[in-house]
Amino acid sequence: MRGPGGGFCLSRLLDDISVTEIIRAVDEPIDATWCHGKLNRHDGKRCMTHEPWDDLNGVISGYLASVSLAQLIARQASHSAEVQPLKLAQRQSYGSTAFTKDSKRS
Repeated sequence: MRGPGGGFCLSRLLDDISVTEIIRAVDEPIDATWCHGKLNRHDGKRCMTHEPWDDLNGVISGYLASVSLAQLIARQASHSAEVQPLKLAQRQSYGSTAFTKDSKRS
């Protein structure tokens, strides 16, 4: 749903949606490598530390896949913080999508 008051409609239960799915749905990469998997950092060659960073990508992705949206919300609530509405916005510096606080609702 776009426009004022827009947002997302979920088609599954909060327990059935992982953080990894959310990140992928907004086209954000989960990638700790400098080359973003292209193996072209040093004159078209793989850098010496590529494998450890690539392995870390797998660990991060696995962990985020194990955290549900329901768990994320519960953790936030348990820290006595008010859960703020989120909206989709453009990051101007990178041109990629990110979740940001909706200033109209705060």
